[in-house]
Formats: sequence, C-alpha cells, structure tokens
Amino acid sequence: MLWTVVISDMMFKLEELAEIYEDTKAHKILNETKKSWQDLPTSSEWEIVILDKIYANYSFASDILKVEIEHLKKLRNICAHPTYGHELNLYQPNGEQCKGLIRTFLDGLFVMPPLNHKAFTESLLKDLAQNILRQN
Repeated sequence: MLWTVVISDMMFKLEELAEIYEDTKAHKILNETKKSWQDLPTSSEWEIVILDKIYANYSFASDILKVEIEHLKKLRNICAHPTYGHELNLYQPNGEQCKGLIRTFLDGLFVMPPLNHKAFTESLLKDLAQNILRQN
C-alpha cells in the first residue's frame, strides 16, 4: 500500500508542475507515462522509469530518497510475490520497519513541495511581467 501512495504522490507532484507551473518536462514525463500505460497496461515497469525521470529532473527527489524508494519497491515485491525463506515462512515486515518507512516518506517526500525552482522562477517572472503590463 505504501508503494502505491509513494508513486501516486510523485505523479500528483508532476501533475501540479505541469498544470500550475506549465512545466514542459513534467508534461513530457506524464505523456510518456500515459503512453506506456496504453502500450503495456499490465506492466509496472513505468513505476521505476518515472522514478528515474523525476530523480534526473527535479530537486524533490534526493539521492537518499531514491534509494529508499527503490528499497520500498523491493520490499513490496517480496510481500506481493511471496518467496519462501529457509523455514518456509512468508516474508512479513515487522511493525517498526513499517513505521520507519512511513516516517521516511512522510519527511522526505509527502511534505515536500513539487517546485522545480527553475520552472517556479520562470512562472513567477511571467506572471509578474503580465501584471506589470496590465498596470501600464
């Protein structure tokens, strides 16, 4: 479940950048993702691809956060696609591990604004220029 929330949060941040700040990179990533969904509707490979694209283009995805998200993906996979250990027990993360992961993403992703400083600055300057022109 946490994996879905993390991916959704990153998608919502991209949508905000695309819609509010008219960020062309965000538009491009979203369009490529939608095309990937249409081409391979049962594949989840887009999840890691979108993480790599966000990491490469935006400041809200740090090196540490990217590693944490990749770790979460691995944990999600071993829980969703059971593998047996030496004792034939299904893998189940403990409560402390779950709390730690939730805290990591709360502090490192969920509360972070999606602002790409360059896009924000360009949008702000554009708005200011339009308002100044209207006043004159």
